[in-house]
Amino acid sequence: MRCVGIDGCKYGWAVAWITSDSSNVGFELYTTLKNIPFQKTDIIWIDMPIGMPPVYAYPRQADTEARKLLGRRGATVFSVPARPALEHSTYSEANAAHKQLTDRGMSKQVWHLAPKMFEVEQFLSVYPEINLWEAHPELVGAGLNDAPLMKRKKKIEGKTERMELLRDYGYDITSSFEDARRKYLKKEVADDDLIDAALLAVAADSPECWKHSVPENPANEIQAAMRIHYVKSF
Repeated sequence: MRCVGIDGCKYGWAVAWITSDSSNVGFELYTTLKNIPFQKTDIIWIDMPIGMPPVYAYPRQADTEARKLLGRRGATVFSVPARPALEHSTYSEANAAHKQLTDRGMSKQVWHLAPKMFEVEQFLSVYPEINLWEAHPELVGAGLNDAPLMKRKKKIEGKTERMELLRDYGYDITSSFEDARRKYLKKEVADDDLIDAALLAVAADSPECWKHSVPENPANEIQAAMRIHYVKSF
């Protein structure tokens, strides 16, 4: 069994691997999910929404509850747009449609993630046997730290804070991170993409009793199917 963390990056996907008999974290980049050599026994946590809500289920209950758990860092969780708006071909059309459907606009950042959201959906439709779970690195970090991580992950202090947190749990990624930095260009993958993937791999490797998800009490079956997973070590 392997525990896997995945984060989107400019290259495609940043993947962190942990084998069941090791605390070593390895990194690889892949252009598409279907190119990743998954095994049926892998436990995979991915920082990408699984489930774009219909209009009547917007906003997702998971997004709302995740923001509450993160407090001042809640803005790091975006609301996954209503699915019909994401089916438009341009940002201006999608944004206008989303305003009409929900009375809320859509950020360009979220719009640019739409292809990856659809890629995840398509992947799971073809490979439903793969254990792929939506997660959020900031929520995972908060759970391991017993408080939200207040230093921004793109800053040196934020990178250090997250790597030290992983080290506290027995996962020293310094060497593998440096190997990845020598292997891949920063225009292909940012430092925080690699660290986020490592956080998710460590979360996937955590004891089952640490694992939780939001929403805690889903309002209906639609909301129950759109969960964000995280860990609490206390």
